[in-house]
Amino acid sequence: MALARRLVIIIWWFLPGFAAATGGETIETASVIPELPYSDTGNTCGNINDYDEECPYTGSTAKDVVYVYTPIVDTIVDLDLCQSWYDTKIYVYADDTEHLIACNDDFWGCINGDHKSLIESLYLSSGVNYYIVVDGWGTSCGDFVLDVRGEAPVPVAPVTWGRVKGTYR
Repeated sequence: MALARRLVIIIWWFLPGFAAATGGETIETASVIPELPYSDTGNTCGNINDYDEECPYTGSTAKDVVYVYTPIVDTIVDLDLCQSWYDTKIYVYADDTEHLIACNDDFWGCINGDHKSLIESLYLSSGVNYYIVVDGWGTSCGDFVLDVRGEAPVPVAPVTWGRVKGTYR
């Protein structure tokens, strides 16, 4: 008896000019940022609208993608969408969507145009899952560039008062 064999071919097809989004669709399927610095590109147009936050505009139905970063030490980060090609919005949740900790729509200092987003000097505690949502204003979607830069905060030496070997400190 001869065994029948099947060949399954899967073809991914995208509209011309559209790359697959690299971020996850939801916080449950978020793309992991393994270490800093981190940079990624993609396109949000192939996704659906899962999230929206007021910063300061609401009512957006733009498609979004999600990344997750869990720092191993306390870290200060910059989240940069300035090199993107559409009117972006970015926000960050700590642990779940109930804890919005930062949001930006229209950072006016981006070199690549005014309707891009940037969050600067955001403090992240070690061991916490931070969900970074790359979104758009209104119905805007398109090609994005996400740059995440960070460093551990510089510890501040405690001030001590008292005599140390005959001097005041």
